[in-house]
Amino acid sequence: MPDDDDSGNVPRSSSWETDAAFSFGGLVYWADYHRGVLSCDVAAADPELRFVPFPRVEIPEDDDIRYGDRVLPERYRTASVDSGVVLRFVDVDDSRDSSGEWGCVVIRTWSLRTPALGWEEEHAL
Repeated sequence: MPDDDDSGNVPRSSSWETDAAFSFGGLVYWADYHRGVLSCDVAAADPELRFVPFPRVEIPEDDDIRYGDRVLPERYRTASVDSGVVLRFVDVDDSRDSSGEWGCVVIRTWSLRTPALGWEEEHAL
């Protein structure tokens, strides 16, 4: 598979870890909270995977994940279908920088716009 990027290419399988799976709008979605969502119409005659990266999420290096630095993303991120009508992504950003210093905590929510498969920020608290 191709390398990670934000053009809709599917991440390499060695770098993917599924944190959640759900269906929405006739598609099946798999979420990796460090990367984004994969979607597929599994009932299609010729199913194709599509990758939609999460907004404002730094994609870790493969070595960081491989050597155990995954850091339980479900503690600060989630993606799910809300009331059966919209797919939402929530991220709690502690603004912690590489020195370990803490900043302001910001909670952001996005909704996935279909059929374009792009994220639209809804709220920031």
